[in-house]
Amino acid sequence: MAEQTEFSCVSCETTFDPSPNGGFCPNCNTPHPDYEAPSGDDADSSDEESETADDAADDEDDLEVEYDEGEEAETDDEDEAETDADGEAEDDGDTPEEDEPATIECQSCDSTVDASAAFCPNCGEELEEADESEADESVELTECPDCGNSIDEESFCPSCGTDLDAIRESGGVDADDEEAADEAVDDEIGDDEADDADDETADDDASDDEASDDDADDVPTEVTLEIDGEPYTFGDGDVFGRRDEEWLADLVSASGGREEARYLSGEHLEFAVEDDGVYVTDVSTNGTKRNGTAMDGSEEKLEDGDTLELAGRAEIDVKLS
Repeated sequence: MAEQTEFSCVSCETTFDPSPNGGFCPNCNTPHPDYEAPSGDDADSSDEESETADDAADDEDDLEVEYDEGEEAETDDEDEAETDADGEAEDDGDTPEEDEPATIECQSCDSTVDASAAFCPNCGEELEEADESEADESVELTECPDCGNSIDEESFCPSCGTDLDAIRESGGVDADDEEAADEAVDDEIGDDEADDADDETADDDASDDEASDDDADDVPTEVTLEIDGEPYTFGDGDVFGRRDEEWLADLVSASGGREEARYLSGEHLEFAVEDDGVYVTDVSTNGTKRNGTAMDGSEEKLEDGDTLELAGRAEIDVKLS
């Protein structure tokens, strides 16, 4: 068979010289059926050419490895660049937003308003400045802030009846002090009513003096206060109020609970027995009404069936005997 210089691959139809590869297609490595291996020197020459082709293939493999390493290095550089870019983006994202304007709560209508406002835009109430020195946490008390009596864990002072729990919760500030400004305004408003009450009291005293001669044998020497349905008796010089005494629980109940009872003073009423009857004096901070009329610190004679209203909370019935 005459020697052929080129073959066409039966698989991929690639035209190739069969000698360097021993009749195998360099593209798909398919052996050509018509190839005959050369003998003798031709075989040696073919082997040398084959080795040369193998060396060339090895060189190509080395180039591919170097190329792959170069691609990996470029990929690593790109990854590092992406990481740096992501880090810069995260740093930009960490930039703090502008602080929102400070707000406070209106003490009258509970609306949230700008802290710099002087009046509530909702109800018009003048806003109180927040006292940053006040502590939110409760404080420990070793003595009563009103009378100085030594205390431990009592809820009310055993000496004057001050609500100690309320003072602890308010950071050591007595609730009576917080009401001082409002009470001053109430006192001014009540001055006119007090003048009218004084005139009425003077008329009542004159009538009482006229009747005292006829009722000398029936003059009471003590007064009974009916508190939440329970009777408690008081005599000359006795003081009644929010004190740690036997009537305290009933007084708190009659006031509507502990929070409401805070408006009652530890020394709210003082009793005196005179020749013509029993008198009561309002010595409280938040006031007392007798039969619906404000006493405003005055002394008035009690009558059987009177009603005393303490600080607008507790209503107490009066019984004379």
